Amino acid sequence: MRRIRVGVVGCGEVAQAIHLPTLAFLRDLFTVTAVCDAVPAVADAVARRWGVPAGCTDPGELVARGDVDAVLVANPHAFHAETTLAAVAAGKHVLVEKPLCLGLAEARAVVAAAGTGGVVVQVGYMRRYAQTFTEARRLLEDGRPVRLVRVHAVLGRNRLILDQTHHVERGELPRALADEARARERALVSDTLGDDSPAALAAYLYLVTLNSHDFCVLRGLFGLPHGILYAARRGTDESPWLSAALDYGSFVCHFETGFDEIPRVDTHLEIHADDRVLRLEYDSPFVRNLPTRLRTTQRTAGGGVTEASAQLSWEDPFTSEWIAFHDAVTAGSAPRTTPADALEDLLLARDLVAALPAGET
Repeated sequence: MRRIRVGVVGCGEVAQAIHLPTLAFLRDLFTVTAVCDAVPAVADAVARRWGVPAGCTDPGELVARGDVDAVLVANPHAFHAETTLAAVAAGKHVLVEKPLCLGLAEARAVVAAAGTGGVVVQVGYMRRYAQTFTEARRLLEDGRPVRLVRVHAVLGRNRLILDQTHHVERGELPRALADEARARERALVSDTLGDDSPAALAAYLYLVTLNSHDFCVLRGLFGLPHGILYAARRGTDESPWLSAALDYGSFVCHFETGFDEIPRVDTHLEIHADDRVLRLEYDSPFVRNLPTRLRTTQRTAGGGVTEASAQLSWEDPFTSEWIAFHDAVTAGSAPRTTPADALEDLLLARDLVAALPAGET
């Protein structure tokens, strides 16, 4: 089976704790030939630790390499679109971490490039590759009317778990690059929202980064909502707590999210019908092979209640998404999570922020 040569752009927590171990596990399918990070010491340390032949600090240098077939885009979000477009222009396949990017205009540019570039561009929505998602979607095909959906995403800050489970090489971005990233964030978000207030910026960035995990599952099952019935924000710009009601016509989805200081992940999506409840449960992505679960509560023929918990596989969702990426590159299968699909996250986040009352943005 063909091994795909991968270059990694951005060697932060996600690359070190998730993607590099996953690619090493899938060594029959992939080999990492180059890594890139804006911090030279991080690029060098990661290359040494994972036995990667080349480390560099310039994404343009990596995407131009002849020994790179595909690029993992995992650098700061403000540079995702730029790096993805450069990789596509160089004829490289791309797996870009969520969010695809921050602005609608650049998202549309990536969608256009992916459609004409002759390469695979897959967005890293790993939860859409979990067997719990596939099974939930299958069960929903039975035609039971959905009455209520609830999305709950409250979790401790990443470092609370990461520092106990991984050694991550860290370094500060060069000052000029950090300033550029912040300036790009502000420009991209204000252009998308038509609002440059710090509160709007904070709420939007929270939704498109943290809640892209939840949006992708919700949209994968039900599509985009028809509208936002209400949205509210409490907390601070540094730690917003957001809630909303999303109008799906025949049902409402209640959405609630926030960060706390408890080292755990409390994330689930519940789907209520008249005689059945499906509940998809997710744990920390930073600890590999933690199970995702599908819990089912339903009425029995005898008038009682049955509850079942299914752990359908020990395969990590990131492993599943990389296997799907390999299939797309080598066998021509269509990616399940495309830039056009990811653009909908930005639209939903924009509409949620727009629905916040005056004074909350």
